[in-house]
Amino acid sequence: MAAEWVIVQVDSLNSVGDKSDVVNVVHWECRDVSEENCLGREYGSVAVPTDDLDDFVEYGSLTEDITLGWVKDIMGDDLVEQTEDRVELQVAEQKNPTQKTGLPWE
Repeated sequence: MAAEWVIVQVDSLNSVGDKSDVVNVVHWECRDVSEENCLGREYGSVAVPTDDLDDFVEYGSLTEDITLGWVKDIMGDDLVEQTEDRVELQVAEQKNPTQKTGLPWE
């Protein structure tokens, strides 16, 4: 399975200028689960600029696709790719561990 991006939470300001419920922070998760139930997961948040509201979308009209577009635009292609790569590596490490942890006497 490929990495899946989801929006976990959206924070908004009550008002900015003449606009209401203006999104200013988006919390996201990028995750992947293999057929063997190995999980890779990254969580983060991005600040959404509120200084230019020419393309303002009302809070009630937001969709996850619109919001994910904002997140990925703010992060940029390189950081999105790096995040997906880290999630993929977490899954690969669980499938084929390269190190052990624990106590040898247990």
